[in-house]
Amino acid sequence: MIDRLEAARANSQHIGAVGDKVTLTITVERIIVLHSEFYGNNYITIARDEAGNAITYKGKSSIGGKGDTNTIKASIKEHTVYNGVKQTVIQRPKVLETV
Repeated sequence: MIDRLEAARANSQHIGAVGDKVTLTITVERIIVLHSEFYGNNYITIARDEAGNAITYKGKSSIGGKGDTNTIKASIKEHTVYNGVKQTVIQRPKVLETV
């Protein structure tokens, strides 16, 4: 497990520039569902693109279930680093195709 995490840290890069609209093929690794009685479900989705770069999304749209590979269109919201892993945060995703 440690080797996999270290490899992810070393290989993950930011994608594009903030504000860019991108089309990506991603594989969903993890979904955290935050349920609110008043606002419904919100999702924190952690995924990887074909190059192994970390993609995160926080919002109301579902961009796939765990293990799903989808082609999405989204805007780059920001670039972050979490536990040494470079992540690209996206917003307004739209699933174009299920692979």
